[in-house]
Amino acid sequence: MNDKQLRSDAHLTFSQRYGYESLPHPMQLEEISDDLRREVWNHTRTTLRDAELSGSFGLYFDQNTRRFIERILGSLFKKTEDSIDSSYESTLKQIKHLIM
Repeated sequence: MNDKQLRSDAHLTFSQRYGYESLPHPMQLEEISDDLRREVWNHTRTTLRDAELSGSFGLYFDQNTRRFIERILGSLFKKTEDSIDSSYESTLKQIKHLIM
């Protein structure tokens, strides 16, 4: 193997490099893998939980944050803004649903 091959194979596992496992599929436009969805959700959840625990959000969102959530999630889910539950726990569930 030359240096260029070593660098391009660096992201592969041993089994993938030597043909024991299949290579990862190339990413398609407008499509993400289940693994990436899980990682995005885990990072989003951790960020929101850390903010909650540090007191940035407390156990609730303020009125401006609720309004922002209602507008964004209402648009994404194609619902009226007044039908969106913008409580902290409900927002986590809705964002998880959206990501997953």
